[in-house]
Amino acid sequence: MTDSTIKIKGFVARKKKTMLFIYRQSHSQSYIIKLEYKAKTYKLTMGSSFYGRIYPNRSDISDDGKYFLYFALGKSQRKYDDKLNYWTAISVVPRMTALVLLEHNDTWTGGGRFVGNEVQLNVYKPEQEKTKFENYKLVYSSWLRGWDSGKDWFLAEEQKDPKHDFFVPKYWTKASKNLLLFRHLNYSEFLKRKDGNVQGEYDMHSYEVMDKKQKIKYPLDAKDPCLWADFDNYGRLVLARAGTIYFYENIEQISNNQPTEIIDLESFIESSK
Repeated sequence: MTDSTIKIKGFVARKKKTMLFIYRQSHSQSYIIKLEYKAKTYKLTMGSSFYGRIYPNRSDISDDGKYFLYFALGKSQRKYDDKLNYWTAISVVPRMTALVLLEHNDTWTGGGRFVGNEVQLNVYKPEQEKTKFENYKLVYSSWLRGWDSGKDWFLAEEQKDPKHDFFVPKYWTKASKNLLLFRHLNYSEFLKRKDGNVQGEYDMHSYEVMDKKQKIKYPLDAKDPCLWADFDNYGRLVLARAGTIYFYENIEQISNNQPTEIIDLESFIESSK
């Protein structure tokens, strides 16, 4: 399916062969899906459906693949003083039921990361500094800006905002086996679209991969744009196009667009209803 409203963002657990996908089926409806993989076997688990907006670049999965930290905007902004509209939460993958819930009043802050034994949160609540969740300490951190997500990416270069005197990321790299993955921040396009309200978090990045021996880069946009890409714990390239996840073992498969595995998330969602 090539519906432009469909967006996918993935999260790879560092120490567990588990991935979590946010599957945005429409502007207001998203699904959470867990993928467990071992060698060439795959198991999908349907999680929560969510009516509202999830901010994927301010969300994260724990290293053990057990917990999901997310930032969300609820389905309605009516009765602002009476309803919970913006919140950061920690839940058990692949559900969104909050075990930790932090409410805030807008989208300027929000979200966080699992970093070692800390949950670094970009929303300040004085009480959280004395709070622990499982084996994690909850701490306030102001570094999160919603430009990126994922584990072990290296910020390779920055770019200057054309209108302001500050720098933002230009691209990150991530290495695995003989491949080097590039993730570019499409910042100029972001600025052109109503301060980012149309060019959203799912569309911020473009990807290409390089064979480290041949030094040849291959863009990952084939018939459909590459929405998200990363390496799994076997070093395979995994990426999302339209409503589908693709796995590649090596540069030959990538250059010839011959994946070893194709997982149709749209069909899985429909069969799970």
